[in-house]
Amino acid sequence: MGLHAARRLGELAPEACVVLVDAGRIGDGAAGRCAGFAIDLAHNSRNKDFSEDKKGNEEEFNVNSEGITYLQSAVEELGVDCDWDPSGKYHAAATDRGLR
Repeated sequence: MGLHAARRLGELAPEACVVLVDAGRIGDGAAGRCAGFAIDLAHNSRNKDFSEDKKGNEEEFNVNSEGITYLQSAVEELGVDCDWDPSGKYHAAATDRGLR
């Protein structure tokens, strides 16, 4: 995400000098754990307000969807060979609360 943030800053301010500094090794930490997935709505069923906070979920979905669109445009424009797959994800319910 830092690379794309630096790219976007360069697009918005082409006269600026943008420097990306990473504190760790490439692929370490959160970047390494996500395995390349970008999702539109995080699922944290342990958060007591997750399914009840419709407005917050819609806002998160909208922001994340814009980010995914931006990432996909970068993959296409720059010819990044990364096996981009827009398949999405499925959610299933195991409890009444999950069903709601």
